[in-house]
Amino acid sequence: MNDLPVVYSDKSIVVVNKPSGMPSCGGVRSAENQLASHFKEIYPVHRLDTDTKGLMVFARTRASAAALSSQMTGQGSSRTVYKEYAAVVLSDMTDFFSENAGKHTCGKDCLVCPGAGRAENLSSGASCADARKGQSEKPEGHDGFLFMSDLLFYDRTKNKSYVVARMRRGVKEALLEYRPEAVCGGMTLVRVILHTGRTHQIRVQLASRGFPIVGDRKYGAPAEISVGTDIKKSVLSGEPSKINTKEDKEPEKTKDNRWESPQKMSLQPYQAFDKPQGIALVCRVLAFRHPETGKMVKFSTGLPEEFPFDIFSPGRQTPGKGELFT
Repeated sequence: MNDLPVVYSDKSIVVVNKPSGMPSCGGVRSAENQLASHFKEIYPVHRLDTDTKGLMVFARTRASAAALSSQMTGQGSSRTVYKEYAAVVLSDMTDFFSENAGKHTCGKDCLVCPGAGRAENLSSGASCADARKGQSEKPEGHDGFLFMSDLLFYDRTKNKSYVVARMRRGVKEALLEYRPEAVCGGMTLVRVILHTGRTHQIRVQLASRGFPIVGDRKYGAPAEISVGTDIKKSVLSGEPSKINTKEDKEPEKTKDNRWESPQKMSLQPYQAFDKPQGIALVCRVLAFRHPETGKMVKFSTGLPEEFPFDIFSPGRQTPGKGELFT
C-alpha cells in the first residue's frame, strides 16, 4: 500500500497516515477499502475529510471497534481521544489571537463572554456553547491555547457546514482550541486541538472568523494566492517569522529606498497543491486508549513536505511514530 502508509498495526488496530484526496471510507479508492484488501477485518471508527491528510486509526475486530467508537463519541472525561491538527490559514492571525486571549471567541453575545459584560461567569475551560445549552461538560484547556466555540449546522445537500446563532434541529456544538505558531508570507501556521468531531469543523470555524485554510475554496480560500517577498527569504533561510503580539513592523525598504511591494508567487505550485494535494490541514497527533491493553498510545507525524507547510519547517520533517504515554 504505497499510497497509504501504515504507521502501526497489531491484532486490534491499524494506524495509517492518510494522504489528501483519498476518502476515509466507502469506495474503491478509500482507505478502508485498501486496508480491507490486506487485513481480514477492518472497521472504521472515525473519518477525515477527503481533502484532509493525516493520522487515522481503524479497528481490526468488532470488540476493538466498539471500544474505540465509545472513546471517539464520549463527552468530557469519557472522551479519551486526543487529536491535534496543523493548519495553514490565510492572513496574519496574531492580532486576533492577542485580542481574544483570556476569553472565548464564539462571536455571539452569549452569557459567559467578557464582551457581554458577564466575565464573572467565565470559568476555566468553559465554552460559550455551554452557556447557551447548559448541558455540555466543560473540558480542561491547554496552556497557551484559546477556545473557539460555535453552533454548527451541516447541510447535506450542499455538503457544507454553517455557523448558526441558535440551537435547533440538526445543530450541534463544536469546540476546539487553537494557537498560532508562526507567521510567514501573509499566512499563519496554527495548531488545533479538537474537542468535538463535526463535519468540516476546523475548516468552517476558522473561516467564519476570517481565516480560511489555504486551498479550501469551499470555505472562502481564493483560487490564487499572493504573498509578500518575505516568503522567499524564509524558504531560503529556513527561519519563518515567529508571531509577534506587538504592533506590526513597517515593511522593509529596498536599496533604492522604495517600499517592497508584494509579489505574485508562481501559481503552479499552488495549483498543484490545491487540486491533487487538497487543503492545508493535517492531523499530526492522534492518541487514545488501546482497546485491548487500556493504555494510552500516541502517534505523531511531521509537517508535510509540500507548500505551504514547507515554508514553516523546511527540512525538519520527522516520520510518524508510536509511543506509550508514561
